[in-house]
Amino acid sequence: MNTILHLTKDALSGASFYEKDGVLLREITIPEGVLSIGNGCFSGCSHLQEVHLPDSLQQIGMEAFMNCTSLERIVVPEGIRTLRRSVFSGCISLKEVILPESLREIDEWAFRGCISLEQLRIPDGVTEICAEAFL
Repeated sequence: MNTILHLTKDALSGASFYEKDGVLLREITIPEGVLSIGNGCFSGCSHLQEVHLPDSLQQIGMEAFMNCTSLERIVVPEGIRTLRRSVFSGCISLKEVILPESLREIDEWAFRGCISLEQLRIPDGVTEICAEAFL
């Protein structure tokens, strides 16, 4: 099954999506107007390959994309100031991350286990990278 999911801006509370009942999320487009992605919202969506985040996004919750093992690339939009704990932890296929100039902090385990990471430029404005952010 090749499922593409387009979300309304009211749908993104914590732990909203997980693969069950044969629904395999492969691509997510989060619409403009969404301000926040809840903690663990897409955690464990192991078939998720593409995520399109809106410019309106201001916060990505802890573990939001944890163990999305097929995710290869992510562009974090301007306005995000913190990558929270374990946000991309366990994304073993993640090769490229584009971070915004607005970013100031990378929390612990943000990229834990991202063994395929090839490209990541940390913006000049980042003032804190927590211990074990890239363990």
